[in-house]
Amino acid sequence: MSRSHPIRIANPMPQPGVPVRRVRLRYALLSSLAGLALLSPGASAQTSFPLDLSGGPVGPGTGNDGSSHKNGNPGPTGSAGGSFDQTVAGPGVAGAVSITSNGGGGGTGADGEGSQGSWSNGGNGGTGGVGGALNLSLTGTLSGTIPAGASLVTLQARGGDGGQGGNKNNTGRYGYPGTGGQGGALAFSLLPGSLITSSSGGPAVVMSSIGGNGLAAGDAQTAWDTAQGVTGGSGGAGGTGAVALSGAITSTGSGVVVLSQGGDAGDGGVSTGPGNAIGGNGGAGGNGGTIAVTLYDGSTISAKGAASEATGQTVTLDQNAPATLSILTAGVLAQSVGGVGGQGNYANGNIEANAGSGGAAGAGGSVTLTSNGGSVAMSGYSSAGLMAQSIGGAAGNGSTAGALFRARGGAGGAGGNAGTVAITTNDNAAGTSSIVTTGAFSDGVLAQSIGGGGGAGGSVSVGGILASVAIGGN
Repeated sequence: MSRSHPIRIANPMPQPGVPVRRVRLRYALLSSLAGLALLSPGASAQTSFPLDLSGGPVGPGTGNDGSSHKNGNPGPTGSAGGSFDQTVAGPGVAGAVSITSNGGGGGTGADGEGSQGSWSNGGNGGTGGVGGALNLSLTGTLSGTIPAGASLVTLQARGGDGGQGGNKNNTGRYGYPGTGGQGGALAFSLLPGSLITSSSGGPAVVMSSIGGNGLAAGDAQTAWDTAQGVTGGSGGAGGTGAVALSGAITSTGSGVVVLSQGGDAGDGGVSTGPGNAIGGNGGAGGNGGTIAVTLYDGSTISAKGAASEATGQTVTLDQNAPATLSILTAGVLAQSVGGVGGQGNYANGNIEANAGSGGAAGAGGSVTLTSNGGSVAMSGYSSAGLMAQSIGGAAGNGSTAGALFRARGGAGGAGGNAGTVAITTNDNAAGTSSIVTTGAFSDGVLAQSIGGGGGAGGSVSVGGILASVAIGGN
């Protein structure tokens, strides 16, 4: 018997050093990621944490392409995050095991260098750096006192944001923003006989691989001819997530949370011209990565959710109405999410104007949860034993066009497809898979594959004295 599962609103914290972007509501899984931070450096033979292996900053592009117009050179690619591949003994660690390896942002494109009376284009922004590959195996017992809501194991590998395009010269165009970098591949193994005990109320283990964002494009304006808007930067893909559990996890929040999310795209540039104008299209959102979680013989997860309805986080909605929501918890919570497409931008021309179209959203990746003789016990209101989601991103909207004689609104972008979701429980000679939930409105198994919404078409306005044509966006 199936029934709808309540959707909850997350209020994720911004990442340090990442530009604040327009607010988008995500599923409550993302609220579990609050508190991830850049971590201080550590040694390669690691026995103390936190550890930060993130790539450093790069400079802007320099010089020009040598053509007669002297277009700016592109910005450099962002620095990649460092890798980690090690087995850590829990008793030798004081506190939490936290590893971050984010890619650095792409460099800004060089400005166009055309001489007076000529034109030149700005250089394209550099691609964001790739997040580092993190492979952590844990043995022994890991516990200790950590802040409320924090996690005992945190792996984060975010791609760097794409670089900004360079400035144009005279009637040239701005450079295209760079694409966000790909999130790093994450792997975590809890070895046989090992134990993680968390009493913070947050998830015991959090893994997040998020593609870098694309930035918004510069505006286009010309005193004659056609003003051509620039497409926004595309988001990077989220990395893969792999989890192998052969030990035990006891948590007063979720057990294991795994997220792969595509980066959000930038908006297209505004276009204004005395003749024709073409608005910039929104960039494409990045795809979410593949996630696979396996519980092996003898593995156990004991986790706990909210005590009752409306006993969790208080948030304020757009209507300024406060609401208290129960944070969604699960024994294992795995989610692959496509990035949001960028918004097309408007065009304003005296003769003809074509608005920018919304960018396509990223697709959700495949999510697989398998229990080969593992055991999950989940208590708390509206929780889940095993939860897997693949969610396509939301597309960007087309924009508005205005002209005297002919105007066409921008088309909405295509919503992101959702990936395959599979949850499998297997019994074998060594053990029987078990999933027990005891809270009201709780699911033993919850699998969802949800496509993203398409963007809306843009409106138009014309003001010619003679015949005019106005075509709204699809």
